[in-house]
Amino acid sequence: MINLSSIDKAIKLAVTLIFVFSLGLIWTMDSTWASEKNLTSISGPELMRLIESDQAPMIIDVRSSREYNSGHIQGSINIPFRSNFAKIDKVMADPKRLIVVYCAYGPRAAWAKRNMIKAGLENVILMTGHISKWKKLSLPLIK
Repeated sequence: MINLSSIDKAIKLAVTLIFVFSLGLIWTMDSTWASEKNLTSISGPELMRLIESDQAPMIIDVRSSREYNSGHIQGSINIPFRSNFAKIDKVMADPKRLIVVYCAYGPRAAWAKRNMIKAGLENVILMTGHISKWKKLSLPLIK
């Protein structure tokens, strides 16, 4: 007799592995594509210096609203990854302006960056380490 719970666990594991592998491919594809465009990233401390000197770029947080409300970077705009960029008009006002995108760990921001560039934005970069690194560095969050 076949143990269905073992099969269910195996299926869940396979789906999880496929999902994680897919995110890795997206990240690799985005990194390669970005390097071909000579785009760079910015560290949390560098971004904080820009914010403090009133030279902040547009900062887009693509985490969920709940994640954003639990703590976000000063001046950031929340455009949740799953929202299909309903607020993209705020971003498209100046397609040449520097835009820094972040999420919790990276995959959502990389995907959002790719889509923003496809939409015609020219100067989109990622924050290295994303909000998880920002928190580890004890940089300030707005709640």
